[in-house]
Amino acid sequence: MTHKIKYIAVAILALFTLQSCDDFLTQGNPNENTTDQYWKNLKDCESGLISVYASLRHQNTLEVYTETLRSDLGWPGFGRPNLNGDNGMVYAQNFTNTMPSLRNKWDNLYKGIFRSNQVIAGLNGIREDMETEEDIEKWTLLMGEARFFRGLFHFWVHNSFNKGEVIMYDFVPETQEDFYQNLQKEEVVRAFFTEDLVYAYENLPFVRTDYSDGLADDPQAAARASKGAAAMALAQSYLYIPNGADYEMAAVYLKDIIENGPYDLVDVSMNMTTNGEFNQESIFEISYDTDLKTEETNADKRMYNQYGQGFSGGSTGGFRTILPSCWLAMAFKEEKISEEDPRNKVINDDGFEVTRNYSLRASHSIAFVDDLYLNYYGDKPIETSAFNNLEFGYFRKNSNWDIVENENDLLRRSGVNFRLMRLADVYLMYAECLIEGGNNDGGTSEAIDYINLVRDRSALELIGLRSNNYPTYTAFDEISYDATMLMDHLMYIERPLELCLEGHAIRQRDLTRWGIAKERFQFLSRERYHTAAYTYGGKTKYAALERGANPGDGSTLIDFEQAAQNYIKEIHAYWPISVDESQTNPNVD
Repeated sequence: MTHKIKYIAVAILALFTLQSCDDFLTQGNPNENTTDQYWKNLKDCESGLISVYASLRHQNTLEVYTETLRSDLGWPGFGRPNLNGDNGMVYAQNFTNTMPSLRNKWDNLYKGIFRSNQVIAGLNGIREDMETEEDIEKWTLLMGEARFFRGLFHFWVHNSFNKGEVIMYDFVPETQEDFYQNLQKEEVVRAFFTEDLVYAYENLPFVRTDYSDGLADDPQAAARASKGAAAMALAQSYLYIPNGADYEMAAVYLKDIIENGPYDLVDVSMNMTTNGEFNQESIFEISYDTDLKTEETNADKRMYNQYGQGFSGGSTGGFRTILPSCWLAMAFKEEKISEEDPRNKVINDDGFEVTRNYSLRASHSIAFVDDLYLNYYGDKPIETSAFNNLEFGYFRKNSNWDIVENENDLLRRSGVNFRLMRLADVYLMYAECLIEGGNNDGGTSEAIDYINLVRDRSALELIGLRSNNYPTYTAFDEISYDATMLMDHLMYIERPLELCLEGHAIRQRDLTRWGIAKERFQFLSRERYHTAAYTYGGKTKYAALERGANPGDGSTLIDFEQAAQNYIKEIHAYWPISVDESQTNPNVD
């Protein structure tokens, strides 16, 4: 069955059975057959939206593993120094349009667009039947959600493929020929998805729930698309303009989120696992559920994800599909903390109060062999994890290290929500806007304030000169930053460490929009690291990452050698058009 015929099949099958829409978090994809007269009322349209959320939930839509490996954040799994399989090719910047992950992402994003258009068409078909204010308000909310997703999926295709020159659908294809659309110019696609996102921004509420102790009172409502999510997508789109960011327009939407949204930073532990899902910092996250449903042999209907096994180590039930890159792990290890902050005081095995050796942000992001103050799958990392084969750390984010002893305890089904958008990212993007990407020294003071809000949440040493806005025990680096220095801090420290493994390809798009990917890979390929012995409780693991070549007979770790050689901006900054599209669509070369 060809790519286009598959889409025709979707057109027939994706009219959905009527289901209760009270629970968007735990419903499967209602894509059973019905008649052509399905879209009869608001309830039908809301039921149809469930399939749109299902497209968002599908792991191929984000392609977290491969998008991470296209950046500087990860190493493609076990087996250093060998590069294996498709992930190794992506890491080496040696991919083509036939790569499965690329093809799957293209297909799933357009499936989401198709489903969004179905709901939009259904709503337009019943618009004249809306007689009461309540019905009109409900109709507008549903249309806001549907257009949010159509805009979001187009935005993601636009910033992922072919320099933004992609196919655009503003209708539901009904014939084979309807699918044979031309590629549109980048600015045409951008104008189209911007219109959709602006509609959502103007017609959706910031939230549909109150918060208690930093958590949503109604998680079901918090899972829905919102004004805040539309505003953040719009801000990102202005930062991602290929010929240069529009910082002024991005700042408009970011400032609205900051000043008028209900959002607030929460404890660092609440942004990584099932703990703290739908918290007050979260602007939009993908909801997952480990409850088994009979239809979940189909990945398109699956309510859980498999990130837990993808990021964790082999001895804790994982596949270690991605491991942290050397520089990222070292940056976390070297993060300076505010040593006198009470949050950095812990009790050691002898019962004495000591200062933690890793920052809270580091400990909640990566499991290190010598981190003794935050357990990993039930015990200290050195007790639970192998740390062999040159593996010096395992990502904690998006895994279940805090609730089980092994990912197999959950039958390799993870219910950890994937954080797409949160307030910390808003603060960091707004800081970048204030300094105009490093070109406006006049914005440095306020930008530092926003960066320090993020750093203080993790009890880190703050940047800049001492401020009386913080307790006297708070440490500052006492450096007088200009805009260029501050932009370097955002690019190489704050954004990658705070946001790794989150959002839609955040790090990959950051490297691309800043134009630093090639030089970044070249710089990192010249760095050298090795693993040293660490002993605790009678166990010795050669997994303590240190800078420099191995002084003995052991291995020296080098990252991104192939990427430094292979990366060509014109070829690798964006995915190429999927081979499935180019081979079946006569209007795409």
